[in-house]
Amino acid sequence: GKTTLLTHILTNKQDRKVGVIVNDMATLNIDASLIKNSQLIQEEEKMIQLENGCVCCTLREDLYKSLLKFKNEYNFDHVIVESTGISEPINVAETFYIDYEEGKNLVDIGITIDQCITVLDISQVFDHLTNDMLAVETDKTSTSPYEGTLAALFIDQIEFANTIIINKLDLLPKDENAKKTLRSEIYSMIATLNPQANVIEAQYSKVPMDKIFNVDTFNLGQAQTYAGWLKILVDGKLDRTQEKLYLKSEIDEYNVGSFIYRARRPFDPTRLDELISDDFFDNFEVSRIVRSKGFFWLVHFPNHSYHWEQAGISLNITVDSVFYAALSDEEFQQIPEEGQINIKKDFEGVYGDRRQEIVFIGMQDMNEKDITQKLNACLVSDEQWEKLQKLPIEKWASTLYPNDQEREDLPFSMDDEAMEMTAGIDDEIEVIHQTMGD
Repeated sequence: GKTTLLTHILTNKQDRKVGVIVNDMATLNIDASLIKNSQLIQEEEKMIQLENGCVCCTLREDLYKSLLKFKNEYNFDHVIVESTGISEPINVAETFYIDYEEGKNLVDIGITIDQCITVLDISQVFDHLTNDMLAVETDKTSTSPYEGTLAALFIDQIEFANTIIINKLDLLPKDENAKKTLRSEIYSMIATLNPQANVIEAQYSKVPMDKIFNVDTFNLGQAQTYAGWLKILVDGKLDRTQEKLYLKSEIDEYNVGSFIYRARRPFDPTRLDELISDDFFDNFEVSRIVRSKGFFWLVHFPNHSYHWEQAGISLNITVDSVFYAALSDEEFQQIPEEGQINIKKDFEGVYGDRRQEIVFIGMQDMNEKDITQKLNACLVSDEQWEKLQKLPIEKWASTLYPNDQEREDLPFSMDDEAMEMTAGIDDEIEVIHQTMGD
């Protein structure tokens, strides 16, 4: 519906002088051709086509130059950038803040973002949410470097936008109960992923012009913190005596399921691998999880933090750096004093900040109890934990897995090079161990 929205804007812009930049990943810019053929671009107006690349990465400089041309040569009131459907909006927005010439960026010279709009097709929302196809596979001519799934990209585009248009209301079910249920679920999902967004309903992308121009609602710093999972971490009331954290924020009014799973003992790698390899997280209709993100602790690499990020049915496990508690005193003292104070707020007992902390957000019927039980079952057993606490942490892996080959074959294992790369405070290596729905 985004090209339809662009057509609607150009038809109803009144006396506004509007320029258009249309981006397509293919060598043939279909959207630009549609706009041209519609004769909506008049002689006094301009449209710049950017094809065979993406304005969020390979064509960033072209976007910069195009916007400068609109300002300096054409003196337009507004410019609409219609980026390709598989672009990451945060990268497009950051183009306005990158210094190109004479140490100045677009914002410095008066070219600012009014708003960032994501258009949702109401009939395909949950199809996108459960689509494990790689985004670039939707267009065989695409040169996009984006490596994620459609589900992950779909969620990125919702999380970053400050205006979300729910389009094609005419495709809602005819049955009133079914219609009410679908609308409620979509609003719940948006409130879960981006509780700050302004939501507009539309049919055929018909949106009032006062909702499009001069709204001045975009702020890059705020947009980077719109994501619901981040807001939950910031706003949640933490009870450190519990293994999970209940949340209180404005998204509660939508009755959205959300909680933070927490535990202060490590996961067993084999049991965790079995859990994420079965169909629970891979089946949205069962789990009802929209988004989850956080970090976790494994018994065979107890000094390292692993990163967990799920969008729709895609789950990526990556290796981050070491926990702060694993740093030497000398390394820890390199951190500014204020940082040390904040870091130590997460310390508990002899194992410091080593812990599980994963935000789960989902639909109203997301089964928190079931998810928690499944993750608890992946922790080392009571018997193992009692034994491990009597040993130096460096002995944990060899005690539980005395056979060298067995240790090397465990899920989520790292070789010596990876361990060395993740040994410092600032070092990070990303190793994908599991991609769900692949």
